[in-house]
Amino acid sequence: MAVVFLVATVFFTGLYGNYLAHPTLFLVPALAVVGLVGIRFFLVQQAAFKAGAHRPSPSWPVPFSA
Repeated sequence: MAVVFLVATVFFTGLYGNYLAHPTLFLVPALAVVGLVGIRFFLVQQAAFKAGAHRPSPSWPVPFSA
């Protein structure tokens, strides 16, 4: 499904143009991937506290909600 989305994005939006015009935007998906890999790593290491399992919900959206 993600591959279909990425291919359709080329034809229907200017998203890739925005990313190429502002390369710092690549940090957003890169940080998301790093976070997901980090969670997996810490869960495999039996370090659930470091993986964020101690939180009932993520705390990062709170400052951005209006």
